[in-house]
Amino acid sequence: SREELSVREHMTIILRLLQERGGFVQFETMFDPAMGAPGLVVHFLAMLELAREKLVEFTQSEAFAPIYVRVHQGGGENGSGFGQEGA
Repeated sequence: SREELSVREHMTIILRLLQERGGFVQFETMFDPAMGAPGLVVHFLAMLELAREKLVEFTQSEAFAPIYVRVHQGGGENGSGFGQEGA
């Protein structure tokens, strides 16, 4: 039986991980190779969707420096309400 891979489910997992780790983590620590290629792709798409919805931000101090993911610091409303789940 094939496992159903949900971008929304991975978005929730990512937000939960960020909360547990203080809201600011190194990008590559958000990925577990044990997910397998399809899981990693869905997880990456979920991160892009979170950025598009302005729920997370990516930061990098200079070229080739580590990339960090953090919970979006802006106060603006995006209307999705997705980040409010479980609050």
